[in-house]
Amino acid sequence: MLKTKEVYSMAKIEIEEEMLKEVENDIRDLINWIEVWNEQEKTGGTKLIEDEQAEKMKEKLRSIADKLGLATL
Repeated sequence: MLKTKEVYSMAKIEIEEEMLKEVENDIRDLINWIEVWNEQEKTGGTKLIEDEQAEKMKEKLRSIADKLGLATL
């Protein structure tokens, strides 16, 4: 039979894994939105997000993902 601490630890690990998966999905969504916005233009031909800024934002999000151990992005 599992002790209370062991059950708590297992539940905590499961919650952390679920939370990390949610964070991974959120970061992936942000990267995808940046790519879409980078392709869209406002009236007058200017981009919603310029190429250089889009790359910087995506790099920062990937850096955050790496720090969280989410290397799949």
